[in-house]
Amino acid sequence: MVFNILMNQISSIKEYIIGTIILSLIHGSIPNHWLPFIAISKTEKWTFKQLFFVISLGAIFHSLSTALLGFFISYLGFYTSTIYQLEKILPTFFMIFLGMIYIILDHNNHHHDHIKYKSKKLWISLVLLYLAMFFSPCLEIEAIYFSIGKYGYFSVILISILYTLITLFSMLFFSFIAYKGLLKYYPRFIERNEKKIIGIVLIVLGIVSFYY
Repeated sequence: MVFNILMNQISSIKEYIIGTIILSLIHGSIPNHWLPFIAISKTEKWTFKQLFFVISLGAIFHSLSTALLGFFISYLGFYTSTIYQLEKILPTFFMIFLGMIYIILDHNNHHHDHIKYKSKKLWISLVLLYLAMFFSPCLEIEAIYFSIGKYGYFSVILISILYTLITLFSMLFFSFIAYKGLLKYYPRFIERNEKKIIGIVLIVLGIVSFYY
């Protein structure tokens, strides 16, 4: 009985789950999420196990701030869902509007300009990196939090876990191949067009969620 209820709830937010997967993969692949850690690892001559631990902690800090902000935004989404006229229009408008903003700002620098590693004391560099990760939550995923607020806290927690795990996987994957020297030619298309891709994903998700 409980399993069927959970599966029905997952089915009702499947488009948001797909959107979260896509956004998280793009988000974690951007070099400024993992390149500073690679720089430290090369300087300090870390093993990949040490790098794995440090990056995982950074991803957790980053995801934690995103989830905390997401819980607050999901509450706003839940509140607006109680107003019949705004139940579908406002979440759709929010995603499409945010998507257009990302496309318009595509020519600017990426929204996550995490600090770069410099030769200072190791712990100072790590603390600064972790603070930068924590205080720069993933804003594009907040549109999904706003839209799923009406589905309850189970959906919010599911999206948070999914976002955290996929972002961590993406960061670790690109870190691993960069650490091994296999990432000689990073796909610059994704890096150059990050905002545009995210904007298109949000707009499509907003349209799909409105009709389906």
